[in-house]
Amino acid sequence: MKFAEALKAQRSAAGLRQTELAKLCGLTASYISLLESGKKPPPSEKVVRKISAALGKDPSTLLELAGLERVPETVKNKVESLETGLRRQRRISRQLMQTMMPPSLFNEGYEAAVEGIIEGIGKSSAKVRSFLSRLRGSSAVDPAKKSLEFMEYLEGLGEEDREAVLKKLGSAFSMAGGTMAPVPRML
Repeated sequence: MKFAEALKAQRSAAGLRQTELAKLCGLTASYISLLESGKKPPPSEKVVRKISAALGKDPSTLLELAGLERVPETVKNKVESLETGLRRQRRISRQLMQTMMPPSLFNEGYEAAVEGIIEGIGKSSAKVRSFLSRLRGSSAVDPAKKSLEFMEYLEGLGEEDREAVLKKLGSAFSMAGGTMAPVPRML
């Protein structure tokens, strides 16, 4: 949604005409009209706050939209490119994890692996304890679902915690008679 559309929607929802809104925030009706039609760029933060106050709305939505529209196109394109690259890297990491930790690993030794991690956790971070708690409380029965659930939980950890969990998991699988390939760094 664009700033102009959001402004018009908020004004309409408040039951105000452009002239009424303009009067409430000390602007002209023609300026409000230009903003709503998109013929004028979004106003400054100060003006957005005045408009939001007159509408009785939280200014965050309008401020965000106004700020985004003021960002140069080259910056928007760069951010979009970075986001696309990050999504691709996450997809590749997931595929690698599925290859190196196939669902068959979660048939035998899964419970032993979780227990091994919990026993070896020591004073790890709260995120790791939460990860282990979620994993331990998993109701998934199907090995493929357990594997996917494990990878989803794992993605929520920071790199250092993720590597510690994978290392401990590898040890636990080895003790339970399973095998595990070396695990790559994930994003």
